[in-house]
Amino acid sequence: MGLEISIDKVIQDKCGIVGVYNKHPKRTLPRALTVANRLQHRGQHGAGIVVKTNRKSYFFKSHGLIQDIFTPKVISKFNKPAQWIITHNRYGTHGGYKKYNLQPCISYAQKTQVVVVQNGEFTSIDKMKKKLNNKKNIFHDSSDTVIFTKLLAEAQGNTWDEKVVSTINDSKGAFSLIIGIDNRFAIEEVVSQPLMIEYDKVIEQKLEEAVVSESVAYAKIIKEGSLILDSVW
Repeated sequence: MGLEISIDKVIQDKCGIVGVYNKHPKRTLPRALTVANRLQHRGQHGAGIVVKTNRKSYFFKSHGLIQDIFTPKVISKFNKPAQWIITHNRYGTHGGYKKYNLQPCISYAQKTQVVVVQNGEFTSIDKMKKKLNNKKNIFHDSSDTVIFTKLLAEAQGNTWDEKVVSTINDSKGAFSLIIGIDNRFAIEEVVSQPLMIEYDKVIEQKLEEAVVSESVAYAKIIKEGSLILDSVW
């Protein structure tokens, strides 16, 4: 009888995530969608956006491909002067294919809006679910990102910096995140597919370019880039 070898489940790092931050609000949705379209191969189950303006946030997500979802009519409707834009192409590594699992995921901490997109996979989903105080709209096939977003909205701490750091530290897996909290914008990566941004512009607080999950797409938009391995606020 041959030796049986147990192989653990490979953690997936699919999905395409894009974030565009504008120090001064700009109509940059076409640019964000151009980058997202370059990442279409990373997720074809559905896509979504959140466009954050000075006044409010605009959400849109649907099943299908970028070019099918974001018609000229849709782009015209949502191309607002944005503080930031977050997009997501979904490849479902956890959770069902219902619309509530499409990203960006949105939750609320009182009046504060929390937006999350993820590339990768959280492990220990059952433990994450047990930590939730409010399980409303959490279903048996809710995705790991939906659960993480609600945990972040419930997180304890004096500042959002503390809440983000503690929630990420309590989450196991391999993942990249882009997080939008009101007019704030952050990235974090613990995954083999690095997020690429222009380092000098972050240091100077002049980040006005794309954050993407693959350098091949990034290279087609920005000439020079550097890796950022820590949260950026």
